[in-house]
Order: sequence, then structure tokens, then C-alpha cells
Amino acid sequence: MSKKILMPIGSTYGLWTVISEQKGKKILCKCECGKEKWVDTWTLRNGKTRSCKCTARAKNIKAAIGKKNQWLECIDTLFFDREHFLLCVCNCGQLVKIKLMAFETGRTKSCGCWRTSIDRKLQNFQTCFTKSQGCWIWLGHIHPSGYGKHGNRLAHRLSYELYVEPIPDGKYILHSCDNKLCVNPSHLRPGCHQENMKDMTQRNRQAKGEKSGQAKLTQKCVKEIRIRYKNGETIAALSKKFGVTGTAIRYILDRKNWKHVK
Repeated sequence: MSKKILMPIGSTYGLWTVISEQKGKKILCKCECGKEKWVDTWTLRNGKTRSCKCTARAKNIKAAIGKKNQWLECIDTLFFDREHFLLCVCNCGQLVKIKLMAFETGRTKSCGCWRTSIDRKLQNFQTCFTKSQGCWIWLGHIHPSGYGKHGNRLAHRLSYELYVEPIPDGKYILHSCDNKLCVNPSHLRPGCHQENMKDMTQRNRQAKGEKSGQAKLTQKCVKEIRIRYKNGETIAALSKKFGVTGTAIRYILDRKNWKHVK
């Protein structure tokens, strides 16, 4: 039977100080940061545990100084009530004390002013759309691009900021419902330019035919060109009549261009 090694009260191991008698394989210790914990005696004697991990937390907290999280910027650290905190300054100038995890995950976005300003905007925003079974249809002004417009902002982008979170720099807000007037936040997601172009191609939303700013012909002209060619008219004659090149006429006949016109 192994001999029980006594660990007298007051003895120190790393940052731990023994404050109570041993009970089984555990002994009550107090860390220099003030935290009390039952520690395994074997790990304590062999130096496997030297603190309650407060030194690692302190290191992580110091590394956060100077970093920004949405509306907050960490400027210092605090040790209060046996816990480490970050001292941050909000965009509005208010100082706020928060935990490291809340800062890193973005759970705390500001000193509270962000939510207050959002609530005011929401009251006005919610009067400008109607909720259907899926989409929330915008009833206010419409931008020439076809999207809703609220003041100087596109409505779907503002909706994402009001109901979800601030839009990351350089990101687009994409619709999963393919409805430009929809402002339902569950139908919106952030994405890059490439994702936006991919969505446009997959959903057949790119400008075609007459909608293209470079189009010289209309759908009616294209149909007429195909009928005239079938009736024996030459490509040269069609090119002269419609004011486009022979190559453009050939592409129409081969359905390389205007292939969406039946």
C-alpha cells in the first residue's frame, strides 16, 4: 500500500496555496488570482497544474488589446471580482467592461447604443413592407436597379443590418428567394462578388437581348431575320437592312446569340 504524502496547509505549488486538508485524492487550493478549487494531489506535486489557468487567460486577454470588434475597440484589461475583463471604448465614446469571449464572438457589439439606434430605425422600417407567406415585400421607394430604397440605403441591405448584424466590409447581400423587393432577413445572406455573379447566372437574371445596353436589335427584329432567311433572303441583304454585321446575322441564325428567342 502506497504511503500517503502529507501536503500541509500553507504550502505552495506554483501559484496554488493549500488551504485545507486532503480528502481522498483531492486537496482544496487557492490560486493567486483568488479562485479556490479542489486539485488532484498527484498533478499538484508533479507540477502538472500550476494555476487555475488564469495565467493563460491573462495572456489571451493582453493579446486582445488594440483589436476591434464591430463598434468596440479594446484599450486595456481589468481584473475585477476574481475575473479578467477587457476595457473597451465604443464608437459613441462610452467605456464598457466585457468578457473576452463576448468580445471575440461578437456577442457584445457595443455599449448598448447600437441596439438603441437599431430599435429607432426598426420602428420606421417596419412600416415600409408587408409580410406574406415567405417574402417581406417592400412598399416604399424603388431604386432604378429594382431593389427597395430606404433613404439613401438599399432596403435589403438595411434589413440585414437591422435584424441580423452589421454587413462585413466589401460584402454583398444576396437573396435566396430571387425577389429584389424582399427584405425578409431569413432570405438574405452576405456573399462576395463572385457568388453574386454565380447566382445571377444560375437563376437566369443576366441582361439579355433588348435589356442589354449594347443591343441594336429587338426580339421582333430577330424573329423577322430568321423568317426572311428561311424564305431565301441572303445574309448580306439582311445585314444591310437591319444595320448589323454579317457575323451578327450568322450568330442569330446559328442561335449563338439571341438563343432565348424562339
